[in-house]
Amino acid sequence: MKRRARRITAFISFLLFPITLNFFSPYVSIDGALNGIISGSLIVFLIMFLTGLFLGRAGVHMFVCGRRPRNIFKQSITGP
Repeated sequence: MKRRARRITAFISFLLFPITLNFFSPYVSIDGALNGIISGSLIVFLIMFLTGLFLGRAGVHMFVCGRRPRNIFKQSITGP
């Protein structure tokens, strides 16, 4: 059962990859800014910048990977 769910999730991720790739494209955020639109790509980059600024690498890891690393505050204050 888990294998089937994992396979379905991987297939859906494969189909949505072009859409997901647009959220990490700097061109989309620049094009949106030129047209006066706040794009999803700009929001993703702003969230990554702010979490990296306040939480360090642990915050970006939490945003990109979708899970909380161990000792998140200890890593951001004391370093790696």
